[in-house]
Amino acid sequence: MNFMDFFSPLSKESCKYFYLFSIIAGVILAITFVGAVFVIITNFKKLNLVTYYSIGYILLNTFLIYFLNRLLYSMCINSLN
Repeated sequence: MNFMDFFSPLSKESCKYFYLFSIIAGVILAITFVGAVFVIITNFKKLNLVTYYSIGYILLNTFLIYFLNRLLYSMCINSLN
């Protein structure tokens, strides 16, 4: 195996990894969203502003992971057609 093989383009089959990761991230996003709603409903009176920011930050990061994997999958598929 040559050192440059680590930086060469991947095959079209490698696009499936982005698809798989976007599915996993979508499921994790849904679970995170349901969990956040559950925490907010059950502890509404006890939560402070920092907790709401933390929940929003976690949801934003999870969404970005999902979106980036979906975007990379789309770019991968469209560039190899």
